[in-house]
Amino acid sequence: MMPGPTLIKKCSACQQLIEEETLISGNTCGAVFWTDGEYFADMLPAQPELVKCPFCKALVWLEELEEVGDKGMNHFEGFVPVKNPDIDLHITRLYKMPNMNDYFRLLKEKIENDQRESYLRLRAWRAGNDRRRTSEHGPQRFRKNRKRPLEPLSYTEIKNMKELICILDEQSDEERLLKAELFRELGFFTQCLNYLARPLDEEYKVSAALIRDLALKKDPWVREMTPEAEWKGGGFELNATGA
Repeated sequence: MMPGPTLIKKCSACQQLIEEETLISGNTCGAVFWTDGEYFADMLPAQPELVKCPFCKALVWLEELEEVGDKGMNHFEGFVPVKNPDIDLHITRLYKMPNMNDYFRLLKEKIENDQRESYLRLRAWRAGNDRRRTSEHGPQRFRKNRKRPLEPLSYTEIKNMKELICILDEQSDEERLLKAELFRELGFFTQCLNYLARPLDEEYKVSAALIRDLALKKDPWVREMTPEAEWKGGGFELNATGA
């Protein structure tokens, strides 16, 4: 992994300074993948679009925030000159990640951008599944609470997942696979299998086979994938400028 500079941006709600870490390149070696498309990779940290301000807790889109400066490629390089000399770049905090309810709260507002609505619904679905990843039935290394049982889908989660199914484009192999997984987690196993009946690109075939097997077993829970069943194939390399 090769980290890029840490950008310093001004929160549009409280004007405090938020750190945004960037990435020049990374890879998924040693990553953990899940059937809902989520993954956790030390060498490829998430690059979210929507974050929570660490100061005022407002939800903000990173691309909309004013950039006032940045730190160097590592913490020893200091700061570059800032556009406003009155700003103290040393008073900064890294953003926080929204939780499921944060995404749902934003979805109650009118979202005119279809791409953003899709992003919010996808992130809300996966954030809800985070509670199941860390339940007593989850993989050993993800269990935060050994006594937490598997939680069934809430009404709000079900509604969001159905809305997401309507938004996703089944002409895209990746989105068709997501639709199949959504149907499986909703307990609509026949619909899941129908979406997997048509051939998929080679990079999705192993993932599809695992989801199909779970549907045949009538298993509706999000599941960890084996290393050879990564969402988009074996440990790939990402260049931030070209992917």
